[in-house]
Amino acid sequence: MEEFSEFIEDMELQDLPLVGGRFTWRKGDGYDIAARLDRFMIFEEWEVAFKIKQSILPRVTSDHNPLMLECGNWERSTSNFKFENWWLQTQDFKERVKEWWNSATYVGKPDYILACKLRLLKVKLKEWSKAIHENLGMQKQSILNQLAELDLMQDQRILSDDESYLRVVLTVEFEENAKREEVAWRQRSRALWLKEEDMNTKFFHRTANCHKRYNNIDKLIINGSNVTEPAEIRDEVTTFYQKLYTETKFWRPQFNPRGQSRIDEEDNAALQAQFEEQDIKNCVFSCVGDKALGPDGFTMAFFKQCWEEIKQEVVAAIQNFHDQGYFEKSFNATFIALIPKKFGASKLKDFRPISLIGSNYKIISKILTERLKKVMPKLVDEQQMAFIKGRQIMYAILVANECVDMRYISKVPRILCKLDIEKAYDHLNWEHMWRTLRRMGFRNTWIKWMRFC
Repeated sequence: MEEFSEFIEDMELQDLPLVGGRFTWRKGDGYDIAARLDRFMIFEEWEVAFKIKQSILPRVTSDHNPLMLECGNWERSTSNFKFENWWLQTQDFKERVKEWWNSATYVGKPDYILACKLRLLKVKLKEWSKAIHENLGMQKQSILNQLAELDLMQDQRILSDDESYLRVVLTVEFEENAKREEVAWRQRSRALWLKEEDMNTKFFHRTANCHKRYNNIDKLIINGSNVTEPAEIRDEVTTFYQKLYTETKFWRPQFNPRGQSRIDEEDNAALQAQFEEQDIKNCVFSCVGDKALGPDGFTMAFFKQCWEEIKQEVVAAIQNFHDQGYFEKSFNATFIALIPKKFGASKLKDFRPISLIGSNYKIISKILTERLKKVMPKLVDEQQMAFIKGRQIMYAILVANECVDMRYISKVPRILCKLDIEKAYDHLNWEHMWRTLRRMGFRNTWIKWMRFC
Protein backbone atom coordinates (compact mmCIF):
# COMPACT_ATOMS: atom_id res chain seq x y z
CA MET A 1 0.00 0.00 0.00
CA GLU A 2 2.89 2.33 0.77
CA GLU A 3 4.39 1.68 -2.67
CA PHE A 4 1.04 2.40 -4.31
CA SER A 5 0.79 5.71 -2.43
CA GLU A 6 4.32 6.60 -3.52
CA PHE A 7 3.39 5.77 -7.13
CA ILE A 8 0.40 8.15 -6.95
CA GLU A 9 2.60 10.88 -5.48
CA ASP A 10 5.43 10.36 -7.99
CA MET A 11 3.03 10.42 -10.96
CA GLU A 12 1.21 13.47 -9.50
CA LEU A 13 -2.19 11.83 -9.94
CA GLN A 14 -5.30 13.58 -8.63
CA ASP A 15 -8.33 12.01 -6.99
CA LEU A 16 -11.61 13.46 -8.26
CA PRO A 17 -14.63 14.24 -6.04
CA LEU A 18 -17.37 11.60 -6.21
CA VAL A 19 -20.80 12.88 -7.25
CA GLY A 20 -23.89 10.99 -6.11
CA GLY A 21 -22.60 9.15 -3.05
CA ARG A 22 -19.77 8.59 -0.58
CA PHE A 23 -18.94 4.89 -0.90
CA THR A 24 -18.35 2.51 -3.82
CA TRP A 25 -18.30 -0.85 -1.99
CA ARG A 26 -20.49 -2.44 0.68
CA LYS A 27 -20.35 -5.73 2.57
CA GLY A 28 -22.89 -7.55 4.70
CA ASP A 29 -26.62 -8.09 4.47
CA GLY A 30 -27.33 -4.82 6.20
CA TYR A 31 -24.36 -3.12 4.54
CA ASP A 32 -22.58 -2.90 7.90
CA ILE A 33 -19.26 -2.10 6.22
CA ALA A 34 -18.84 0.51 3.49
CA ALA A 35 -15.78 2.05 1.88
CA ARG A 36 -14.69 3.98 -1.15
CA LEU A 37 -12.44 1.48 -2.92
CA ASP A 38 -12.99 2.47 -6.55
CA ARG A 39 -11.95 5.74 -8.17
CA PHE A 40 -10.63 7.39 -11.29
CA MET A 41 -7.31 9.22 -11.00
CA ILE A 42 -6.16 11.77 -13.55
CA PHE A 43 -3.20 13.93 -14.49
CA GLU A 44 -3.38 17.68 -13.97
CA GLU A 45 -3.36 18.24 -17.75
CA TRP A 46 -6.70 16.42 -18.04
CA GLU A 47 -8.28 18.65 -15.42
CA VAL A 48 -7.19 21.75 -17.32
CA ALA A 49 -8.30 20.51 -20.75
CA PHE A 50 -11.64 18.86 -19.97
CA LYS A 51 -14.75 19.38 -17.87
CA ILE A 52 -14.33 16.22 -15.82
CA LYS A 53 -16.90 14.71 -13.46
CA GLN A 54 -16.81 11.35 -11.65
CA SER A 55 -20.28 9.97 -10.84
CA ILE A 56 -21.47 6.89 -8.97
CA LEU A 57 -24.03 4.59 -10.65
CA PRO A 58 -26.52 2.17 -9.01
CA ARG A 59 -25.38 -1.36 -8.08
CA VAL A 60 -27.22 -4.33 -9.55
CA THR A 61 -25.53 -7.64 -8.70
CA SER A 62 -22.03 -6.67 -7.60
CA ASP A 63 -21.11 -5.31 -4.20
CA HIS A 64 -19.24 -2.52 -6.04
CA ASN A 65 -20.91 0.53 -7.56
CA PRO A 66 -20.00 1.27 -11.18
CA LEU A 67 -18.34 4.64 -11.76
CA MET A 68 -18.74 6.89 -14.78
CA LEU A 69 -16.16 9.46 -15.88
CA GLU A 70 -17.52 12.28 -18.03
CA CYS A 71 -14.96 14.28 -20.03
CA GLY A 72 -16.76 17.06 -21.84
CA ASN A 73 -15.27 20.29 -23.14
CA TRP A 74 -15.49 23.53 -21.18
CA GLU A 75 -18.02 25.92 -22.69
CA ARG A 76 -16.16 28.99 -23.87
CA SER A 77 -18.02 32.18 -23.04
CA THR A 78 -17.24 35.72 -24.11
CA SER A 79 -14.11 36.88 -22.35
CA ASN A 80 -14.61 40.09 -20.36
CA PHE A 81 -11.77 42.36 -19.33
CA LYS A 82 -10.05 41.11 -16.18
CA PHE A 83 -7.27 43.04 -14.50
CA GLU A 84 -4.33 40.78 -13.66
CA ASN A 85 -2.58 41.69 -10.42
CA TRP A 86 0.77 40.47 -11.74
CA TRP A 87 0.74 43.43 -14.14
CA LEU A 88 1.47 45.61 -11.11
CA GLN A 89 4.87 43.92 -10.76
CA THR A 90 6.03 44.66 -14.28
CA GLN A 91 8.56 47.39 -14.87
CA ASP A 92 7.25 50.93 -15.47
CA PHE A 93 3.61 49.83 -15.05
CA LYS A 94 2.59 52.91 -13.05
CA GLU A 95 4.28 55.21 -15.55
CA ARG A 96 2.34 53.56 -18.37
CA VAL A 97 -0.94 53.91 -16.48
CA LYS A 98 -0.23 57.58 -15.83
CA GLU A 99 0.54 58.16 -19.52
CA TRP A 100 -2.61 56.35 -20.72
CA TRP A 101 -4.77 57.97 -18.02
CA ASN A 102 -3.77 61.48 -19.07
CA SER A 103 -3.68 60.80 -22.82
CA ALA A 104 -7.31 61.84 -23.41
CA THR A 105 -9.47 64.69 -22.15
CA TYR A 106 -13.21 64.26 -21.59
CA VAL A 107 -15.89 66.84 -20.90
CA GLY A 108 -18.82 66.08 -18.62
CA LYS A 109 -19.71 65.23 -15.06
CA PRO A 110 -17.00 63.67 -12.87
CA ASP A 111 -18.55 60.18 -12.86
CA TYR A 112 -18.81 60.23 -16.68
CA ILE A 113 -15.15 61.31 -16.99
CA LEU A 114 -14.04 58.50 -14.64
CA ALA A 115 -16.07 55.91 -16.59
CA CYS A 116 -14.54 57.10 -19.90
CA LYS A 117 -10.99 56.97 -18.54
CA LEU A 118 -11.50 53.47 -17.16
CA ARG A 119 -12.85 52.30 -20.54
CA LEU A 120 -9.83 53.82 -22.29
CA LEU A 121 -7.51 52.15 -19.80
CA LYS A 122 -9.12 48.76 -20.51
CA VAL A 123 -8.34 49.10 -24.22
CA LYS A 124 -4.74 50.10 -23.55
CA LEU A 125 -4.22 47.33 -21.01
CA LYS A 126 -5.60 44.67 -23.36
CA GLU A 127 -3.20 45.72 -26.12
CA TRP A 128 -0.25 45.94 -23.75
CA SER A 129 -1.10 42.65 -22.02
CA LYS A 130 -1.22 40.71 -25.28
CA ALA A 131 2.23 41.96 -26.26
CA ILE A 132 3.84 41.47 -22.85
CA HIS A 133 2.33 38.00 -22.42
CA GLU A 134 3.95 36.82 -25.64
CA ASN A 135 7.24 38.47 -24.65
CA LEU A 136 7.21 36.86 -21.20
CA GLY A 137 6.70 33.42 -22.71
CA MET A 138 9.61 33.86 -25.10
CA GLN A 139 11.72 35.43 -22.34
CA LYS A 140 11.09 32.49 -20.01
CA GLN A 141 12.11 29.96 -22.66
CA SER A 142 15.18 32.04 -23.56
CA ILE A 143 16.28 32.09 -19.90
CA LEU A 144 15.90 28.32 -19.62
CA ASN A 145 17.91 27.79 -22.82
CA GLN A 146 20.73 30.04 -21.59
CA LEU A 147 20.80 28.32 -18.20
CA ALA A 148 20.98 24.93 -19.95
CA GLU A 149 23.95 26.14 -22.01
CA LEU A 150 25.72 27.36 -18.86
CA ASP A 151 25.12 23.98 -17.23
CA LEU A 152 26.78 22.23 -20.18
CA MET A 153 29.74 24.62 -19.98
CA GLN A 154 30.07 24.01 -16.25
CA ASP A 155 30.25 20.27 -16.89
CA GLN A 156 33.33 20.86 -19.05
CA ARG A 157 35.11 23.64 -17.17
CA ILE A 158 34.87 26.29 -14.47
CA LEU A 159 32.69 29.22 -15.49
CA SER A 160 34.33 32.61 -15.94
CA ASP A 161 33.34 35.56 -13.75
CA ASP A 162 31.17 36.99 -16.51
CA GLU A 163 29.45 33.64 -17.04
CA SER A 164 28.85 33.22 -13.30
CA TYR A 165 27.41 36.73 -13.12
CA LEU A 166 25.17 35.94 -16.12
CA ARG A 167 23.85 32.86 -14.31
CA VAL A 168 22.93 35.00 -11.29
CA VAL A 169 21.16 37.57 -13.50
CA LEU A 170 19.24 34.87 -15.38
CA THR A 171 18.21 33.20 -12.12
CA VAL A 172 16.85 36.48 -10.74
CA GLU A 173 14.92 37.14 -13.96
CA PHE A 174 13.45 33.64 -13.91
CA GLU A 175 12.37 34.05 -10.27
CA GLU A 176 10.66 37.35 -11.14
CA ASN A 177 8.76 35.63 -13.97
CA ALA A 178 7.81 32.79 -11.63
CA LYS A 179 6.57 35.30 -9.04
CA ARG A 180 4.32 37.00 -11.61
CA GLU A 181 2.93 33.61 -12.62
CA GLU A 182 2.29 32.77 -8.97
CA VAL A 183 0.42 36.05 -8.38
CA ALA A 184 -1.75 35.36 -11.44
CA TRP A 185 -2.73 31.88 -10.27
CA ARG A 186 -3.28 33.04 -6.69
CA GLN A 187 -5.77 35.61 -8.00
CA ARG A 188 -7.60 32.89 -9.96
CA SER A 189 -7.61 30.46 -7.03
CA ARG A 190 -8.70 33.11 -4.49
CA ALA A 191 -6.82 31.21 -1.78
CA LEU A 192 -6.46 34.46 0.14
CA TRP A 193 -5.24 32.78 3.32
CA LEU A 194 -1.90 31.98 1.66
CA LYS A 195 0.74 34.60 1.04
CA GLU A 196 2.17 35.10 -2.41
CA GLU A 197 5.68 34.56 -1.05
CA ASP A 198 4.80 30.98 -0.10
CA MET A 199 5.63 29.83 -3.64
CA ASN A 200 2.52 27.70 -4.08
CA THR A 201 2.01 28.14 -7.81
CA LYS A 202 0.99 24.50 -8.36
CA PHE A 203 -1.37 24.65 -5.39
CA PHE A 204 -2.96 27.86 -6.71
CA HIS A 205 -3.28 26.26 -10.16
CA ARG A 206 -5.08 23.21 -8.79
CA THR A 207 -7.29 25.32 -6.54
CA ALA A 208 -8.36 27.47 -9.50
CA ASN A 209 -9.23 24.36 -11.52
CA CYS A 210 -11.12 22.94 -8.54
CA HIS A 211 -13.17 26.17 -8.25
CA LYS A 212 -13.92 26.02 -11.96
CA ARG A 213 -15.18 22.43 -11.74
CA TYR A 214 -17.06 22.98 -8.47
CA ASN A 215 -18.84 26.16 -9.61
CA ASN A 216 -19.77 24.98 -13.10
CA ILE A 217 -23.48 24.20 -13.49
CA ASP A 218 -23.71 21.34 -15.99
CA LYS A 219 -27.07 19.94 -14.86
CA LEU A 220 -30.23 21.12 -13.11
CA ILE A 221 -33.24 19.16 -11.92
CA ILE A 222 -36.38 21.10 -12.88
CA ASN A 223 -39.77 19.56 -11.98
CA GLY A 224 -38.13 16.14 -11.72
CA SER A 225 -36.43 16.31 -15.14
CA ASN A 226 -32.73 16.72 -15.87
CA VAL A 227 -31.82 19.85 -17.83
CA THR A 228 -28.33 19.70 -19.34
CA GLU A 229 -28.35 22.07 -22.32
CA PRO A 230 -26.56 25.35 -21.42
CA ALA A 231 -29.23 27.49 -23.12
CA GLU A 232 -32.03 25.72 -21.21
CA ILE A 233 -30.13 26.06 -17.93
CA ARG A 234 -29.76 29.81 -18.48
CA ASP A 235 -33.48 30.16 -19.24
CA GLU A 236 -34.49 28.17 -16.15
CA VAL A 237 -32.19 30.22 -13.90
CA THR A 238 -33.56 33.48 -15.31
CA THR A 239 -37.19 32.35 -14.86
CA PHE A 240 -36.56 31.14 -11.30
CA TYR A 241 -35.06 34.41 -10.08
CA GLN A 242 -37.56 36.57 -11.94
CA LYS A 243 -40.33 34.83 -10.00
CA LEU A 244 -38.35 35.02 -6.75
CA TYR A 245 -37.76 38.76 -6.99
CA THR A 246 -41.26 39.68 -8.26
CA GLU A 247 -43.85 40.56 -5.64
CA THR A 248 -47.31 39.26 -6.54
CA LYS A 249 -49.18 41.22 -3.84
CA PHE A 250 -48.79 44.99 -4.00
CA TRP A 251 -50.69 45.84 -0.81
CA ARG A 252 -48.98 45.44 2.54
CA PRO A 253 -50.16 46.35 6.05
CA GLN A 254 -48.47 49.35 7.65
CA PHE A 255 -46.22 48.60 10.61
CA ASN A 256 -45.99 51.42 13.14
CA PRO A 257 -44.35 50.15 16.35
CA ARG A 258 -44.43 52.29 19.47
CA GLY A 259 -41.16 53.37 20.99
CA GLN A 260 -39.23 53.02 17.72
CA SER A 261 -35.57 53.97 18.24
CA ARG A 262 -34.48 57.01 16.23
CA ILE A 263 -31.26 58.75 15.33
CA ASP A 264 -30.82 62.45 16.13
CA GLU A 265 -29.63 65.46 14.13
CA GLU A 266 -26.03 64.90 15.17
CA ASP A 267 -26.15 61.36 13.79
CA ASN A 268 -27.68 62.58 10.53
CA ALA A 269 -25.00 65.23 10.19
CA ALA A 270 -22.29 62.57 10.59
CA LEU A 271 -24.00 60.24 8.10
CA GLN A 272 -24.39 62.95 5.45
CA ALA A 273 -21.02 64.69 5.92
CA GLN A 274 -18.92 65.27 2.79
CA PHE A 275 -16.88 62.31 1.52
CA GLU A 276 -13.38 63.63 2.13
CA GLU A 277 -10.41 62.39 0.12
CA GLN A 278 -8.93 60.68 3.18
CA ASP A 279 -12.23 58.85 3.86
CA ILE A 280 -12.28 57.58 0.28
CA LYS A 281 -8.63 56.54 0.42
CA ASN A 282 -9.14 54.68 3.71
CA CYS A 283 -12.01 52.69 2.19
CA VAL A 284 -9.98 51.84 -0.91
CA PHE A 285 -6.97 50.67 1.07
CA SER A 286 -9.09 48.62 3.48
CA CYS A 287 -10.42 46.45 0.62
CA VAL A 288 -8.87 43.08 -0.23
CA GLY A 289 -6.87 43.45 -3.43
CA ASP A 290 -7.85 40.28 -5.28
CA LYS A 291 -11.48 39.53 -4.52
CA ALA A 292 -13.79 38.30 -7.30
CA LEU A 293 -14.10 40.82 -10.13
CA GLY A 294 -17.20 42.82 -10.93
CA PRO A 295 -18.40 43.99 -14.37
CA ASP A 296 -15.70 46.68 -14.66
CA GLY A 297 -12.96 44.03 -14.39
CA PHE A 298 -10.66 46.05 -12.11
CA THR A 299 -9.34 44.69 -8.82
CA MET A 300 -8.98 46.85 -5.74
CA ALA A 301 -5.24 46.11 -5.90
CA PHE A 302 -5.13 48.31 -9.02
CA PHE A 303 -6.82 51.20 -7.20
CA LYS A 304 -4.43 50.85 -4.26
CA GLN A 305 -1.23 50.58 -6.29
CA CYS A 306 -2.16 53.33 -8.77
CA TRP A 307 -3.96 55.61 -6.31
CA GLU A 308 -1.74 58.63 -6.90
CA GLU A 309 -2.25 58.37 -10.67
CA ILE A 310 -6.06 58.09 -10.63
CA LYS A 311 -7.19 59.58 -7.30
CA GLN A 312 -8.26 62.95 -8.70
CA GLU A 313 -10.96 61.46 -10.95
CA VAL A 314 -12.03 58.82 -8.39
CA VAL A 315 -12.45 61.35 -5.57
CA ALA A 316 -14.31 63.80 -7.83
CA ALA A 317 -16.75 61.09 -9.01
CA ILE A 318 -17.53 59.87 -5.50
CA GLN A 319 -17.94 63.40 -4.13
CA ASN A 320 -20.29 64.12 -7.04
CA PHE A 321 -22.42 61.18 -5.90
CA HIS A 322 -22.55 62.78 -2.45
CA ASP A 323 -23.77 66.08 -3.90
CA GLN A 324 -26.10 64.82 -6.65
CA GLY A 325 -27.24 61.44 -5.30
CA TYR A 326 -26.54 59.46 -8.48
CA PHE A 327 -23.63 58.20 -10.59
CA GLU A 328 -22.86 56.82 -14.05
CA LYS A 329 -25.14 53.91 -14.93
CA SER A 330 -22.19 51.62 -15.69
CA PHE A 331 -21.05 51.93 -12.05
CA ASN A 332 -24.25 50.18 -10.96
CA ALA A 333 -23.79 47.15 -13.23
CA THR A 334 -23.72 43.87 -11.31
CA PHE A 335 -22.85 40.24 -11.99
CA ILE A 336 -25.03 37.64 -10.24
CA ALA A 337 -22.98 34.55 -9.37
CA LEU A 338 -24.65 31.35 -8.15
CA ILE A 339 -22.54 29.70 -5.46
CA PRO A 340 -23.38 26.04 -4.68
CA LYS A 341 -24.18 25.42 -1.01
CA LYS A 342 -23.03 21.81 -1.30
CA PHE A 343 -21.06 19.61 -3.66
CA GLY A 344 -23.11 18.21 -6.52
CA ALA A 345 -25.85 20.85 -6.21
CA SER A 346 -28.53 20.13 -8.82
CA LYS A 347 -31.53 22.23 -7.74
CA LEU A 348 -31.70 26.01 -7.87
CA LYS A 349 -32.57 26.17 -4.17
CA ASP A 350 -29.14 24.63 -3.51
CA PHE A 351 -27.40 27.74 -4.89
CA ARG A 352 -26.77 31.04 -3.16
CA PRO A 353 -26.95 34.18 -5.37
CA ILE A 354 -24.03 36.56 -4.79
CA SER A 355 -23.74 40.05 -6.29
CA LEU A 356 -20.36 40.97 -7.79
CA ILE A 357 -20.26 44.76 -7.98
CA GLY A 358 -17.87 47.13 -9.72
CA SER A 359 -14.98 48.84 -7.98
CA ASN A 360 -16.50 52.34 -7.78
CA TYR A 361 -19.78 50.99 -6.45
CA LYS A 362 -17.75 49.00 -3.91
CA ILE A 363 -15.97 52.14 -2.68
CA ILE A 364 -19.23 54.09 -2.28
CA SER A 365 -21.04 51.24 -0.53
CA LYS A 366 -18.12 50.75 1.85
CA ILE A 367 -18.10 54.44 2.80
CA LEU A 368 -21.85 54.30 3.52
CA THR A 369 -21.50 51.03 5.42
CA GLU A 370 -18.74 52.37 7.66
CA ARG A 371 -20.90 55.38 8.56
CA LEU A 372 -24.01 53.28 9.14
CA LYS A 373 -22.12 50.99 11.53
CA LYS A 374 -21.73 53.87 13.98
CA VAL A 375 -25.49 54.40 14.45
CA MET A 376 -26.71 50.80 14.19
CA PRO A 377 -26.33 50.03 17.93
CA LYS A 378 -28.82 52.84 18.64
CA LEU A 379 -31.43 51.40 16.28
CA VAL A 380 -31.20 47.65 16.86
CA ASP A 381 -32.56 46.27 20.11
CA GLU A 382 -30.08 44.75 22.54
CA GLN A 383 -31.82 41.39 22.19
CA GLN A 384 -30.74 41.24 18.53
CA MET A 385 -27.27 39.72 18.74
CA ALA A 386 -26.28 39.30 15.09
CA PHE A 387 -24.91 41.82 12.56
CA ILE A 388 -23.86 44.41 15.19
CA LYS A 389 -20.19 44.93 16.03
CA GLY A 390 -19.39 43.86 19.57
CA ARG A 391 -22.37 41.49 19.85
CA GLN A 392 -22.19 37.73 19.50
CA ILE A 393 -24.99 35.49 18.24
CA MET A 394 -23.85 32.88 20.77
CA TYR A 395 -25.31 35.08 23.53
CA ALA A 396 -28.80 34.55 22.11
CA ILE A 397 -28.24 30.80 21.99
CA LEU A 398 -27.11 30.78 25.63
CA VAL A 399 -30.17 32.81 26.70
CA ALA A 400 -32.48 30.45 24.79
CA ASN A 401 -30.87 27.43 26.48
CA GLU A 402 -31.32 29.03 29.90
CA CYS A 403 -34.99 29.73 29.18
CA VAL A 404 -35.58 26.13 28.14
CA ASP A 405 -33.78 24.81 31.24
CA MET A 406 -35.80 27.06 33.56
CA ARG A 407 -39.10 25.91 32.06
CA TYR A 408 -38.00 22.29 32.21
CA ILE A 409 -37.13 22.58 35.90
CA SER A 410 -40.32 24.48 36.82
CA LYS A 411 -42.52 21.77 35.25
CA VAL A 412 -44.79 24.52 33.86
CA PRO A 413 -46.14 23.62 30.39
CA ARG A 414 -44.87 25.94 27.67
CA ILE A 415 -44.60 26.01 23.88
CA LEU A 416 -41.30 26.81 22.16
CA CYS A 417 -41.55 28.25 18.64
CA LYS A 418 -38.66 28.61 16.21
CA LEU A 419 -39.34 30.89 13.24
CA ASP A 420 -37.18 30.48 10.14
CA ILE A 421 -37.90 32.77 7.17
CA GLU A 422 -36.69 31.20 3.93
CA LYS A 423 -34.55 33.54 1.80
CA ALA A 424 -35.47 36.45 4.06
CA TYR A 425 -33.21 38.99 2.36
CA ASP A 426 -34.39 37.95 -1.12
CA HIS A 427 -37.96 38.83 -0.17
CA LEU A 428 -37.23 42.27 1.25
CA ASN A 429 -39.77 44.88 0.16
CA TRP A 430 -37.96 48.12 -0.61
CA GLU A 431 -40.93 50.45 -0.01
CA HIS A 432 -41.22 48.97 3.47
CA MET A 433 -37.49 49.63 3.92
CA TRP A 434 -37.82 53.32 2.97
CA ARG A 435 -40.74 53.78 5.39
CA THR A 436 -38.74 52.11 8.15
CA LEU A 437 -35.73 54.37 7.55
CA ARG A 438 -37.95 57.47 7.77
CA ARG A 439 -39.46 56.26 11.06
CA MET A 440 -35.93 55.76 12.38
CA GLY A 441 -35.09 59.39 11.67
CA PHE A 442 -32.99 59.08 8.51
CA ARG A 443 -33.12 62.16 6.29
CA ASN A 444 -34.12 62.21 2.62
CA THR A 445 -30.52 62.61 1.43
CA TRP A 446 -29.46 59.30 3.00
CA ILE A 447 -32.58 57.52 1.76
CA LYS A 448 -31.91 58.88 -1.75
CA TRP A 449 -28.39 57.38 -1.64
CA MET A 450 -29.84 54.05 -0.52
CA ARG A 451 -32.49 54.05 -3.25
CA PHE A 452 -29.97 54.73 -5.99
CA CYS A 453 -27.55 52.07 -4.78
